[in-house]
Amino acid sequence: MNLVVLEGRVTVPIEQSEVGGRTKARLAISVPGPGRPRRLDVIPITFPDPTPEILDIAPGSSVAVIGSIHRRFWAGPSGRQSRLDVVAARLEPAPPKAG
Repeated sequence: MNLVVLEGRVTVPIEQSEVGGRTKARLAISVPGPGRPRRLDVIPITFPDPTPEILDIAPGSSVAVIGSIHRRFWAGPSGRQSRLDVVAARLEPAPPKAG
């Protein structure tokens, strides 16, 4: 099963682009990593056909993302390259923390 659930903070303004006549948004969220000292992992997120509410999310906002991992390939100067990316099916404000 390819299912990803992340909760973190938006790190940069959302970038919007058009690909093949469809709109997509790219953002990155910081997610606390395991262990001590705590580290932050920055995860790239792609959102196909984003709603205006998603495009209005500001850096620093806490969000919850549900999606799947996709591997992207392209030809680079040193040959074929790839990277992992999370493609979001759902993105919404994160629930408040208890306590």
